[in-house]
Amino acid sequence: MTALFSHPLARARAAILVVLLLPLTSPVTGLMSGRMLASVTAHVLLVGVMSAVAFVVALVAGHAAWMRHDLRSAVVASGFTAVGGMMVVHGLATPGGPFFASYVPTVQVAGVLALPIGASFVAVALSLSPRARHGRRSIVLVQAATLVGVALFALVGLAAPHSLPDFALMQAPTSYVVLTPALALFGWSAWRSHRVADLTRRPGDATLFTGIVVLGTSLCVYITSTPFNEQFWFGHALEFIGFACISAGIAADLRRPVSSWRLTEHVDGRELLTSSEELLGGYVHALTVTLSQVDPSTWNHSRRVAELAVEVGEELGLDSPSVRRLAVAGLVHDIGKLRIPHSVLHKPGKLTDEEFSLIKAHPDFGAELLGELRGFEGELGIVLGHHEKLSGRGYPEGLAGDEIDLETRIMTACDVYDALTDSRSYKEPWSLERAVALLHEESGESFDPTVVAALEQVVRRRAEADWVADAPPVSAAPTMAIPPIDLPSGLPEGGAVLAFPALAPTAAEAHLTPPAAAGDVEHRRAA
Repeated sequence: MTALFSHPLARARAAILVVLLLPLTSPVTGLMSGRMLASVTAHVLLVGVMSAVAFVVALVAGHAAWMRHDLRSAVVASGFTAVGGMMVVHGLATPGGPFFASYVPTVQVAGVLALPIGASFVAVALSLSPRARHGRRSIVLVQAATLVGVALFALVGLAAPHSLPDFALMQAPTSYVVLTPALALFGWSAWRSHRVADLTRRPGDATLFTGIVVLGTSLCVYITSTPFNEQFWFGHALEFIGFACISAGIAADLRRPVSSWRLTEHVDGRELLTSSEELLGGYVHALTVTLSQVDPSTWNHSRRVAELAVEVGEELGLDSPSVRRLAVAGLVHDIGKLRIPHSVLHKPGKLTDEEFSLIKAHPDFGAELLGELRGFEGELGIVLGHHEKLSGRGYPEGLAGDEIDLETRIMTACDVYDALTDSRSYKEPWSLERAVALLHEESGESFDPTVVAALEQVVRRRAEADWVADAPPVSAAPTMAIPPIDLPSGLPEGGAVLAFPALAPTAAEAHLTPPAAAGDVEHRRAA
């Protein structure tokens, strides 16, 4: 049962399910029987507490926006400012409260529209680029415009309440006109936050997702209720729970150097690799730091493999959990080499049988270490099997065909490609063309053809992007007059024939002919 709820999102979904089941079980529980519980004081206090929470979050998010030059956080802060301000007006306009003895349109307009307006701000924040940085002037303008808008609404709503339209917002069909776009905004925001939480596995991100769903549910319950009946109070209670969850999630996110908001524009697994400690967890960071200190070469290889595996996974359309597993497994797939002596790992010459057997044990060593640490259950199979081959001639278990899952096949191909194209103490780097040709040659035997095709797309796209980035601007090319060339006599008609030396492989490359068990660099050394 503990393992079932080990993922923060699993706990979040369970909490949401309980919340959603409560209204459905109301005929049995009597939770929303329709009884009237009119209490002006309780209503003003409850709304006041929610307003205070909203203003606190607005201050925290606004400070973060100012310090980080982050317009996204500023828009989120403005959203909470707007919601908090409208909640204050809603509480003050309560019939029988401090301002009005009877009903005025202000209380309904403020209460019904507060959450949809807040959801609109969140949607705008999610639509902004997480990588963009803006001047503090833009941040101040957003905050100031929101404060002016809230102040104007409060002035009109409390000084001239009957100037506001009285559309019976809590009655059909008007209520559905409000609910439809509001729920669309809440649904979209919940979907985006769910994807982020699925990638990061942060409890704070799962809490934020829970809060968005609960807040959307509270709007449905509240807007279809009758003022002061049990459903009305239940809606307000859900509002409070939703506010608390969202506030906790945002507060946790703003305390981190690397914000989860960066992942909401496009859930790109490469973002996970920009900060292994912040987005993948402390254990991953600790392991990778240790590997970088003990064996920088293996660490650099692991990072490149992780980046490549993530891109191939995205090329193949894998979901967020799979991309995350590839990111983590790529970073730690060679962690077992920490138990192999440096003299063996970087031996420039041929390995003895004993040394090769020791190197072949590194997947077992890595899986054993990760198993002891826990939290790597999803990555264990990839780490253990990244030297397996479709033919069954890999190691350590000799798995074949469908026994090797897609994520492991991706890791295998990416690991071999990087090993081939990297410079090692025992070989020169291979070219992209030669490495891809070998992978294609061994497709179906050692590598998955679909994976190899996706890998080729990724590396060629990378190469093209690098070529474009390195190319000088066309306008910068100098103009030069080319003098006439005196060609030697005796050339055949039609002009000179220019002969270029054959692009023969270097001596080191000629020595590294593909073996039968293609792609395995350690095997190549022992052969």
